[in-house]
Amino acid sequence: MITIYVVHEYKMLCLKGSPSLPISVLQKNITKITGIEAEFQYLVKKGSIIIPNENCKVGQFLSDGDKINLKVLNMPFKEFLEKYPGKTPWELGGSLEREFMISCSTQRFDDGSAMMVKIMSYDNSCLFSAVNYAMFKNINDSGCLREYIGNYLQNNPERFDSYALGKSLQEYIYWIRNPMSWGGEIELIILSEYFNIEICVISVNPISENLINDEKDYKKRIYLLYTNSHYNLIIRNFPDGDPDMDVTRFSKNSKTHSLALDAAGNYRAKHFHSENEKLLCLSCNAKFVGKSAALAHAHETNHFDITFDNK
Repeated sequence: MITIYVVHEYKMLCLKGSPSLPISVLQKNITKITGIEAEFQYLVKKGSIIIPNENCKVGQFLSDGDKINLKVLNMPFKEFLEKYPGKTPWELGGSLEREFMISCSTQRFDDGSAMMVKIMSYDNSCLFSAVNYAMFKNINDSGCLREYIGNYLQNNPERFDSYALGKSLQEYIYWIRNPMSWGGEIELIILSEYFNIEICVISVNPISENLINDEKDYKKRIYLLYTNSHYNLIIRNFPDGDPDMDVTRFSKNSKTHSLALDAAGNYRAKHFHSENEKLLCLSCNAKFVGKSAALAHAHETNHFDITFDNK
C-alpha cells in the first residue's frame, strides 16, 4: 500500500492504493473526488508529464509519499500528445505550461504572437520572480533583487521613512531580505530605477493600473498583473511557444498597452470567482479571500487542508 498526494489548485488529495493498480484506476479515483474526467487530466511529477498506457501500473511512475500536480486543459490528453509528437515527458511538461498560460489569458498581435499571463510560483517571492524574468528570463535567481533592495535602503536611509516602511529601517531591511516576505510598491519603485524601466501594475479586482515612475523618461515598460495578493507577469509569446522568444519589455505604445489590459481582463473573467471565494484553513483556522492568498499560505505553512468558508 502506498500513499500519493495529488495537488490541484489549492487542494491536496491524499490517495492510497496498491502500486500494482493501473494508472487508469488512480485517474478514476481522481474523477470521483474532483469531477474532472480522466481524458482531461494531466499528471505532472517534478515537471515531467506522466504518460500512461492501458497496462501501466501506479508503481511504475510513483512511490510511497510522492507528490504530483494535477493540471487541467480543455484539450483531451491524447490530442495534446498528437500536437507535440516525439517530445520527452520533461519537454511535454514545458509545453503543458505554455498551453496552460494560453488557456488562462490570450490576446494576439497580427503576427500570431500572444499577450498572455505567465504564472509565478506562490512562494512569497512572486514580485521578484516576475521582475527577474522580465529582465533576465530567469525566475529562480530573484534573491539577488532582495539583496539589492536591502543594500539600497542601507545606503539611502533618507529615501523612505519609517511611516512609509511600516517599521524601522533596519527592521525593514532584515524583513525584505527574508524570502518569506512579500514585496510591494517600495520594491517596485527601487527596481524600476535600478533597471531604468517603467513598471505598469494592472490589478484585476477591479481592473485598474498603477504606473511606477511614469514621470521618468524611461523608454521601455514591463507589465505585472496583481490579484490583490499575488503578482504574475504579462508577456508576449510567439506561435512556436519557445520561451526564449518571449518578449517581456515593451515600447510604450497604445496598442501594446491595450492588449495588456485585455489580457488582464480575460484573466480576471476566468479567475474572478476564485479570487473572491471565502476560504478557511482547517489546520490553523486562518481565513482568506481569494485563491491566491490561500495558495500562498499553503505553500508557506504546508497547510493544504483548505476548504470553503461558508460562515
